[in-house]
Amino acid sequence: MSPVKTIVTFLFFAVLFEFIARLFFVRRRSSIEFPASSLCALAVLLPEYLNLEGVVPFPWMTIISLAGVSFYPVAYTRMARGLIGTRAKPRQLVLAAISAVSMAFMIVFSEQATRIASILLMIFSIRTAWLFPGSASAPPLIRPILRIALVAVMASSARSAWTGASVYYAAGTGALHALTSLLLFYDHHAHVARILAHFGKSRKLNRGLMLSNTRLRRKVEQLKSLVQEQDNELLRMSRHASLAEVATGIAHELAQPLTGIKAIAQNMMDDINYDEFDNLEAAAELMKVCTLVDKSASIIDRIRNFSRRIGINMRIMDLNGAILDAIDLVNTQFKKYDIDIILVLDENIARLHADRVSIEQLILNMLLNARDSIVEHRKTADNGYSGRITIATDQADDGVRLIIEDNGAGIPEDIARNMWSPFFTTKRGTNGTGIGLSISGRILREHNAGIRVESAPGRGASFIMTFPVLRERSGVESS
Repeated sequence: MSPVKTIVTFLFFAVLFEFIARLFFVRRRSSIEFPASSLCALAVLLPEYLNLEGVVPFPWMTIISLAGVSFYPVAYTRMARGLIGTRAKPRQLVLAAISAVSMAFMIVFSEQATRIASILLMIFSIRTAWLFPGSASAPPLIRPILRIALVAVMASSARSAWTGASVYYAAGTGALHALTSLLLFYDHHAHVARILAHFGKSRKLNRGLMLSNTRLRRKVEQLKSLVQEQDNELLRMSRHASLAEVATGIAHELAQPLTGIKAIAQNMMDDINYDEFDNLEAAAELMKVCTLVDKSASIIDRIRNFSRRIGINMRIMDLNGAILDAIDLVNTQFKKYDIDIILVLDENIARLHADRVSIEQLILNMLLNARDSIVEHRKTADNGYSGRITIATDQADDGVRLIIEDNGAGIPEDIARNMWSPFFTTKRGTNGTGIGLSISGRILREHNAGIRVESAPGRGASFIMTFPVLRERSGVESS
């Protein structure tokens, strides 16, 4: 078998196999251009393969072969433009017109068809060689191999034009197409390998990211727990600070029943010593002792409940009752400062779903701040100035309102902007911790309550708090 026959046979079956494979694996419209180029290459190779096998081609095969030679430059350029890219946009209509004119010349001048086809392929090879080597999208390995293949097509076409034998340009066309297919398959394989490598790196990075996220999540939970502990500690400090401020008044309240108990006990001892002990009178005195003990126990219970372990315990509660309990803690001290507490409580207000101790602390913080404002204002006020704090409750459309108003020094605008910030205080020395109003703001947020402050320097301040109305539900505990 001659080398030419071997090459043409190999190229024919290689392109045929590639054409069939492309038909099965075409998935995109743009990929159709490759089978079209393969079909044109097969049309060029088929008559030459049959001639070399000793089979006389049918006349229509000659026309198909001429059509394949004429339109192969158009099909190959479109395929190459879509899959390799070029530095200049090919003019497809011009190429199609040249191919159609070339085919017409080959049909009219059938004796010179081989030379016309060879010249067409030479022009196509020169043009393609100008387009592809400068392509930025073509991989570096493809460029030199394409140059060699295009030079081979030029040489084979030139030999066909010189000898008049079409087998040479047919072999060059088939070789160019087969080599391009191999190069594109290699480039596709390399591209897939790069994608898989990127996926591998991405999976590795994702695993590392997931581990980092897990560690960060644990750290965030730890920080949240730490912040919650510090927040609770701050709340505990605020309660203890409030108790420390009213300790004098509490001691006075406890001293009263204890003094009474002592006096009754002394009287009973005197009666026993002088043999004047009367059982009925002793029983009455002991009843008084029990009453005084109950009063002392009530005071101690209020202190213990107020300073108990931190924790929100939401129950149905009476706001007016919480106000009265909070006032019991400061009433004696406020009398010492000559501050009157005026109560305007609406008995028909709805009950709240709230933590009673937190509400008492809120009221106590507001009262202590009002006391400090009055004491400060008294330094510059007239002699007839009398401190006054008004506590009012009423039912509004949007909830239950608690209003605490004083006639103290008022709140300047620059202080009003920062007074809810933790550790912000205007009290000098060790008189203030700066956490009272901050804790009050937190309590209001925990109860979904709103607050509005109305104040003017020298005219006192009014804190208007609105708590959401309780929707009565079965199974909700009351306090």
